Amino acid sequence: MEISNIPLYLNTFSKGFLRSRLYTAEFQVLNLISTFNGFPLREKRLAKKYLPKILREVFATYHWHSKNIAEGVYPSSVDEGFSVYDHITNFSKVLLDFPSVVKRRKENDTVINNKSDYPKYFTRNFHFQTDGYLSQKSADLYDTQVEILFGGAGNVMRCLLLSLLDNHIKDRRFHALELASGTGKGTDLLKKKYPYCVVDVSDISDFYVKKSRETLKDYQDLNFLVEDATKVSLKENSKDLVFHIFLFHEMPLDERKQVIKEMLRIMKLGAHGVIVDSSQIVDMPHFQEVLEDFPKKYHEPFYRNYIQHPIEELVSELGGKVLEKQVQLFSKGVIFTKQV
Repeated sequence: MEISNIPLYLNTFSKGFLRSRLYTAEFQVLNLISTFNGFPLREKRLAKKYLPKILREVFATYHWHSKNIAEGVYPSSVDEGFSVYDHITNFSKVLLDFPSVVKRRKENDTVINNKSDYPKYFTRNFHFQTDGYLSQKSADLYDTQVEILFGGAGNVMRCLLLSLLDNHIKDRRFHALELASGTGKGTDLLKKKYPYCVVDVSDISDFYVKKSRETLKDYQDLNFLVEDATKVSLKENSKDLVFHIFLFHEMPLDERKQVIKEMLRIMKLGAHGVIVDSSQIVDMPHFQEVLEDFPKKYHEPFYRNYIQHPIEELVSELGGKVLEKQVQLFSKGVIFTKQV
Protein backbone atom coordinates (compact mmCIF):
# COMPACT_ATOMS: atom_id res chain seq x y z
CA MET A 1 0.00 0.00 0.00
CA GLU A 2 1.94 3.02 -1.28
CA ILE A 3 0.60 5.87 0.87
CA SER A 4 2.83 8.70 2.00
CA ASN A 5 0.82 9.71 5.09
CA ILE A 6 -0.12 6.46 6.82
CA PRO A 7 -1.33 8.08 10.12
CA LEU A 8 -3.77 10.34 8.24
CA TYR A 9 -4.94 7.39 6.16
CA LEU A 10 -5.59 5.23 9.24
CA ASN A 11 -7.32 8.06 11.09
CA THR A 12 -9.63 8.76 8.13
CA PHE A 13 -10.39 5.08 7.55
CA SER A 14 -11.16 4.33 11.20
CA LYS A 15 -13.45 7.34 11.57
CA GLY A 16 -15.24 6.42 8.36
CA PHE A 17 -15.69 2.82 9.47
CA LEU A 18 -17.13 3.86 12.85
CA ARG A 19 -19.43 6.35 11.14
CA SER A 20 -20.59 3.58 8.83
CA ARG A 21 -21.37 1.26 11.74
CA LEU A 22 -23.41 3.95 13.47
CA TYR A 23 -25.56 4.79 10.46
CA THR A 24 -25.98 1.10 9.65
CA ALA A 25 -27.34 0.55 13.17
CA GLU A 26 -29.80 3.39 12.63
CA PHE A 27 -30.89 1.82 9.35
CA GLN A 28 -31.54 -1.41 11.24
CA VAL A 29 -33.81 0.44 13.67
CA LEU A 30 -35.85 1.88 10.79
CA ASN A 31 -35.88 -1.50 9.05
CA LEU A 32 -37.20 -3.17 12.19
CA ILE A 33 -40.08 -0.68 12.39
CA SER A 34 -40.86 -1.01 8.69
CA THR A 35 -40.62 -4.82 8.76
CA PHE A 36 -43.01 -4.95 11.72
CA ASN A 37 -45.48 -3.09 9.51
CA GLY A 38 -45.01 -5.53 6.64
CA PHE A 39 -42.58 -3.54 4.49
CA PRO A 40 -38.94 -4.55 5.06
CA LEU A 41 -36.38 -2.10 3.68
CA ARG A 42 -34.06 -4.90 2.62
CA GLU A 43 -34.82 -8.19 0.90
CA LYS A 44 -33.49 -10.96 3.19
CA ARG A 45 -32.60 -13.27 0.32
CA LEU A 46 -30.58 -10.59 -1.44
CA ALA A 47 -28.93 -9.45 1.76
CA LYS A 48 -27.75 -12.98 2.48
CA LYS A 49 -26.56 -13.50 -1.09
CA TYR A 50 -24.74 -10.20 -1.60
CA LEU A 51 -23.70 -9.00 1.87
CA PRO A 52 -20.08 -10.27 1.67
CA LYS A 53 -19.62 -8.63 -1.74
CA ILE A 54 -21.19 -5.38 -0.54
CA LEU A 55 -18.93 -5.30 2.52
CA ARG A 56 -15.89 -5.69 0.25
CA GLU A 57 -17.16 -2.74 -1.80
CA VAL A 58 -17.62 -0.69 1.36
CA PHE A 59 -14.07 -1.39 2.54
CA ALA A 60 -12.68 -0.63 -0.94
CA THR A 61 -14.53 2.69 -1.04
CA TYR A 62 -13.30 3.79 2.38
CA HIS A 63 -9.77 2.78 1.32
CA TRP A 64 -10.14 4.92 -1.83
CA HIS A 65 -11.46 7.88 0.16
CA SER A 66 -8.84 7.62 2.91
CA LYS A 67 -6.04 7.30 0.38
CA ASN A 68 -7.31 10.37 -1.50
CA ILE A 69 -7.14 12.41 1.70
CA ALA A 70 -3.74 11.02 2.68
CA GLU A 71 -2.35 11.82 -0.78
CA GLY A 72 -3.86 15.33 -0.89
CA VAL A 73 -6.35 14.72 -3.69
CA TYR A 74 -8.82 16.59 -1.50
CA PRO A 75 -8.54 17.93 2.08
CA SER A 76 -9.49 16.07 5.24
CA SER A 77 -12.04 18.81 5.96
CA VAL A 78 -14.42 17.08 3.51
CA ASP A 79 -15.14 14.70 6.41
CA GLU A 80 -17.56 16.48 8.69
CA GLY A 81 -16.86 16.70 12.40
CA PHE A 82 -18.94 14.45 14.65
CA SER A 83 -21.21 15.87 17.35
CA VAL A 84 -23.03 13.34 19.52
CA TYR A 85 -25.71 15.92 20.34
CA ASP A 86 -26.31 16.82 16.68
CA HIS A 87 -26.34 13.17 15.65
CA ILE A 88 -28.88 12.13 18.28
CA THR A 89 -31.00 15.18 17.48
CA ASN A 90 -31.00 14.51 13.74
CA PHE A 91 -31.79 10.82 14.07
CA SER A 92 -34.57 11.60 16.55
CA LYS A 93 -36.19 13.86 13.94
CA VAL A 94 -35.97 11.12 11.30
CA LEU A 95 -37.35 8.56 13.77
CA LEU A 96 -40.32 10.76 14.71
CA ASP A 97 -41.11 11.31 11.02
CA PHE A 98 -40.76 7.65 10.08
CA PRO A 99 -44.32 6.48 10.99
CA SER A 100 -45.68 8.82 8.32
CA VAL A 101 -43.19 7.35 5.82
CA VAL A 102 -44.39 3.84 6.65
CA LYS A 103 -48.01 4.96 6.29
CA ARG A 104 -47.34 6.35 2.81
CA ARG A 105 -45.55 3.15 1.85
CA LYS A 106 -48.53 1.07 3.04
CA GLU A 107 -51.00 3.21 1.10
CA ASN A 108 -48.67 3.60 -1.90
CA ASP A 109 -49.17 7.34 -1.54
CA THR A 110 -46.64 8.70 -4.04
CA VAL A 111 -47.93 12.01 -5.38
CA ILE A 112 -47.87 15.46 -3.79
CA ASN A 113 -51.07 17.37 -4.54
CA ASN A 114 -51.52 21.09 -5.26
CA LYS A 115 -47.99 21.66 -6.55
CA SER A 116 -48.85 22.63 -10.12
CA ASP A 117 -45.96 25.08 -10.50
CA TYR A 118 -43.49 22.19 -10.61
CA PRO A 119 -42.92 19.60 -13.36
CA LYS A 120 -45.20 16.59 -12.94
CA TYR A 121 -42.33 14.11 -12.46
CA PHE A 122 -41.04 16.20 -9.54
CA THR A 123 -44.28 16.31 -7.50
CA ARG A 124 -43.68 12.93 -5.88
CA ASN A 125 -42.79 11.61 -2.45
CA PHE A 126 -39.44 10.20 -3.56
CA HIS A 127 -38.46 7.46 -1.04
CA PHE A 128 -41.95 8.11 0.44
CA GLN A 129 -40.32 11.00 2.29
CA THR A 130 -42.51 13.68 3.82
CA ASP A 131 -43.43 16.40 1.29
CA GLY A 132 -41.05 15.08 -1.34
CA TYR A 133 -38.57 17.92 -1.89
CA LEU A 134 -41.15 20.62 -1.31
CA SER A 135 -41.00 21.71 2.32
CA GLN A 136 -38.50 22.99 4.84
CA LYS A 137 -39.06 19.86 6.95
CA SER A 138 -37.96 17.73 4.02
CA ALA A 139 -34.83 19.85 3.55
CA ASP A 140 -33.98 19.61 7.26
CA LEU A 141 -34.25 15.79 7.29
CA TYR A 142 -32.63 15.07 3.94
CA ASP A 143 -28.91 14.82 4.78
CA THR A 144 -29.48 12.45 7.70
CA GLN A 145 -31.82 10.30 5.60
CA VAL A 146 -29.21 10.00 2.84
CA GLU A 147 -26.48 8.96 5.25
CA ILE A 148 -28.71 6.34 6.87
CA LEU A 149 -29.64 4.95 3.44
CA PHE A 150 -25.99 4.72 2.36
CA GLY A 151 -24.61 3.53 5.70
CA GLY A 152 -22.73 6.77 6.33
CA ALA A 153 -21.06 6.79 2.91
CA GLY A 154 -23.21 9.47 1.23
CA ASN A 155 -20.64 12.22 1.56
CA VAL A 156 -17.83 9.83 0.63
CA MET A 157 -19.56 9.04 -2.65
CA ARG A 158 -20.07 12.74 -3.36
CA CYS A 159 -16.28 13.02 -3.26
CA LEU A 160 -16.24 11.40 -6.70
CA LEU A 161 -16.72 15.00 -7.86
CA LEU A 162 -13.41 16.08 -6.33
CA SER A 163 -11.53 12.99 -7.44
CA LEU A 164 -12.55 13.57 -11.06
CA LEU A 165 -11.82 17.30 -10.95
CA ASP A 166 -8.36 16.69 -9.48
CA ASN A 167 -7.41 14.83 -12.64
CA HIS A 168 -8.66 17.50 -15.04
CA ILE A 169 -8.82 20.98 -13.44
CA LYS A 170 -5.58 22.63 -12.31
CA ASP A 171 -6.75 26.26 -12.24
CA ARG A 172 -8.03 26.95 -8.72
CA ARG A 173 -10.05 30.02 -9.78
CA PHE A 174 -13.11 29.32 -11.91
CA HIS A 175 -16.85 29.94 -12.09
CA ALA A 176 -19.03 26.91 -11.43
CA LEU A 177 -22.74 26.11 -11.48
CA GLU A 178 -24.27 23.39 -9.32
CA LEU A 179 -27.64 22.16 -10.57
CA ALA A 180 -30.07 20.42 -8.20
CA SER A 181 -27.86 21.49 -5.31
CA GLY A 182 -30.20 20.20 -2.62
CA THR A 183 -28.84 21.17 0.79
CA GLY A 184 -25.58 22.45 -0.70
CA LYS A 185 -23.30 19.53 0.12
CA GLY A 186 -21.79 19.41 -3.37
CA THR A 187 -20.78 23.06 -3.31
CA ASP A 188 -19.49 22.62 0.24
CA LEU A 189 -17.08 19.94 -1.00
CA LEU A 190 -16.08 22.03 -4.02
CA LYS A 191 -15.25 25.09 -1.90
CA LYS A 192 -13.14 23.00 0.48
CA LYS A 193 -10.93 21.88 -2.39
CA TYR A 194 -11.16 25.07 -4.48
CA PRO A 195 -11.76 27.91 -1.98
CA TYR A 196 -11.32 30.65 -4.59
CA CYS A 197 -13.93 29.43 -7.04
CA VAL A 198 -17.22 31.27 -7.56
CA VAL A 199 -20.33 29.07 -7.51
CA ASP A 200 -23.91 29.58 -8.60
CA VAL A 201 -25.89 27.27 -6.29
CA SER A 202 -29.24 26.35 -7.82
CA ASP A 203 -32.18 24.07 -7.14
CA ILE A 204 -35.77 23.84 -8.37
CA SER A 205 -37.05 23.80 -4.77
CA ASP A 206 -36.86 27.15 -3.01
CA PHE A 207 -37.00 25.25 0.31
CA TYR A 208 -33.75 23.50 -0.54
CA VAL A 209 -32.16 26.73 -1.77
CA LYS A 210 -32.96 28.20 1.63
CA LYS A 211 -31.37 25.18 3.31
CA SER A 212 -28.26 25.46 1.13
CA ARG A 213 -27.85 29.07 2.30
CA GLU A 214 -27.64 27.72 5.87
CA THR A 215 -25.20 24.96 4.90
CA LEU A 216 -22.92 27.36 3.02
CA LYS A 217 -23.21 30.45 5.23
CA ASP A 218 -19.48 30.56 6.00
CA TYR A 219 -18.39 30.77 2.33
CA GLN A 220 -17.98 33.77 0.05
CA ASP A 221 -18.44 34.11 -3.72
CA LEU A 222 -21.74 32.20 -3.88
CA ASN A 223 -24.92 33.08 -5.75
CA PHE A 224 -28.17 31.29 -4.84
CA LEU A 225 -30.71 30.67 -7.58
CA VAL A 226 -34.05 28.89 -7.93
CA GLU A 227 -33.63 27.09 -11.27
CA ASP A 228 -35.13 24.10 -13.06
CA ALA A 229 -32.14 22.08 -14.32
CA THR A 230 -33.98 21.32 -17.60
CA LYS A 231 -34.35 25.02 -18.50
CA VAL A 232 -31.74 27.18 -16.84
CA SER A 233 -31.96 30.94 -17.30
CA LEU A 234 -28.16 31.48 -17.39
CA LYS A 235 -26.32 32.50 -20.55
CA GLU A 236 -24.64 30.02 -22.87
CA ASN A 237 -20.85 29.61 -22.75
CA SER A 238 -20.77 31.25 -19.31
CA LYS A 239 -19.38 28.68 -16.83
CA ASP A 240 -16.10 26.81 -16.40
CA LEU A 241 -17.74 23.92 -14.55
CA VAL A 242 -21.33 22.64 -14.40
CA PHE A 243 -22.15 19.71 -12.14
CA HIS A 244 -24.87 17.93 -10.23
CA ILE A 245 -24.99 15.08 -7.71
CA PHE A 246 -27.74 12.44 -7.23
CA LEU A 247 -30.14 14.10 -9.68
CA PHE A 248 -30.49 11.83 -12.71
CA HIS A 249 -31.92 8.71 -11.06
CA GLU A 250 -34.98 10.78 -10.09
CA MET A 251 -35.71 12.06 -13.61
CA PRO A 252 -37.35 10.53 -16.70
CA LEU A 253 -35.06 9.86 -19.67
CA ASP A 254 -36.17 12.89 -21.71
CA GLU A 255 -35.51 15.22 -18.79
CA ARG A 256 -32.07 13.68 -18.27
CA LYS A 257 -31.22 14.40 -21.88
CA GLN A 258 -32.48 17.96 -21.55
CA VAL A 259 -30.28 18.57 -18.50
CA ILE A 260 -27.21 17.39 -20.42
CA LYS A 261 -28.12 19.75 -23.27
CA GLU A 262 -28.40 22.61 -20.78
CA MET A 263 -25.06 21.72 -19.19
CA LEU A 264 -23.33 21.76 -22.60
CA ARG A 265 -25.06 25.02 -23.55
CA ILE A 266 -23.88 26.79 -20.40
CA MET A 267 -20.34 25.38 -20.43
CA LYS A 268 -17.60 27.42 -22.09
CA LEU A 269 -15.45 25.75 -24.71
CA GLY A 270 -12.86 23.80 -22.77
CA ALA A 271 -15.06 23.80 -19.66
CA HIS A 272 -16.03 20.65 -17.77
CA GLY A 273 -19.27 18.98 -16.81
CA VAL A 274 -19.53 16.42 -14.01
CA ILE A 275 -22.40 14.08 -13.20
CA VAL A 276 -22.33 12.02 -9.99
CA ASP A 277 -25.17 9.60 -9.40
CA SER A 278 -26.07 5.99 -8.74
CA SER A 279 -24.02 3.32 -10.45
CA GLN A 280 -25.73 1.60 -13.39
CA ILE A 281 -25.93 -1.96 -14.66
CA VAL A 282 -23.05 -1.36 -17.08
CA ASP A 283 -20.83 -0.46 -14.11
CA MET A 284 -21.87 -3.27 -11.76
CA PRO A 285 -23.39 -6.18 -13.71
CA HIS A 286 -22.56 -8.41 -10.74
CA PHE A 287 -24.98 -6.31 -8.64
CA GLN A 288 -27.76 -6.04 -11.24
CA GLU A 289 -30.22 -7.86 -8.98
CA VAL A 290 -29.48 -5.44 -6.13
CA LEU A 291 -29.88 -2.38 -8.34
CA GLU A 292 -33.17 -3.63 -9.73
CA ASP A 293 -34.49 -4.33 -6.23
CA PHE A 294 -33.87 -0.79 -4.96
CA PRO A 295 -36.96 0.89 -6.51
CA LYS A 296 -39.17 -1.91 -5.17
CA LYS A 297 -38.41 -0.85 -1.60
CA TYR A 298 -38.35 2.90 -2.14
CA HIS A 299 -40.48 5.10 -4.34
CA GLU A 300 -38.04 5.69 -7.20
CA PRO A 301 -40.25 5.61 -10.32
CA PHE A 302 -37.50 6.43 -12.84
CA TYR A 303 -34.67 4.40 -11.35
CA ARG A 304 -35.14 1.21 -13.37
CA ASN A 305 -34.97 3.20 -16.61
CA TYR A 306 -32.00 5.18 -15.28
CA ILE A 307 -29.82 2.13 -14.59
CA GLN A 308 -30.42 0.87 -18.15
CA HIS A 309 -29.15 4.04 -19.92
CA PRO A 310 -25.47 4.74 -19.15
CA ILE A 311 -24.72 8.39 -18.44
CA GLU A 312 -21.60 8.38 -20.59
CA GLU A 313 -23.57 7.15 -23.63
CA LEU A 314 -26.14 9.94 -23.23
CA VAL A 315 -23.38 12.54 -22.91
CA SER A 316 -21.66 11.31 -26.08
CA GLU A 317 -24.96 11.12 -27.95
CA LEU A 318 -25.75 14.76 -27.13
CA GLY A 319 -22.37 16.23 -28.09
CA GLY A 320 -20.16 15.85 -25.05
CA LYS A 321 -16.73 14.22 -24.94
CA VAL A 322 -16.37 11.86 -21.97
CA LEU A 323 -12.94 12.15 -20.35
CA GLU A 324 -13.20 9.73 -17.45
CA LYS A 325 -15.56 7.61 -15.38
CA GLN A 326 -15.05 6.49 -11.78
CA VAL A 327 -17.20 4.05 -9.80
CA GLN A 328 -17.20 3.69 -6.00
CA LEU A 329 -19.61 1.58 -3.98
CA PHE A 330 -23.03 2.20 -5.58
CA SER A 331 -22.17 5.55 -7.18
CA LYS A 332 -20.44 6.68 -10.36
CA GLY A 333 -18.98 9.92 -11.60
CA VAL A 334 -18.54 11.04 -15.21
CA ILE A 335 -16.53 14.08 -16.33
CA PHE A 336 -16.83 15.48 -19.86
CA THR A 337 -16.20 18.50 -22.09
CA LYS A 338 -17.89 19.97 -25.15
CA GLN A 339 -17.06 18.49 -28.53
CA VAL A 340 -15.40 21.23 -30.60
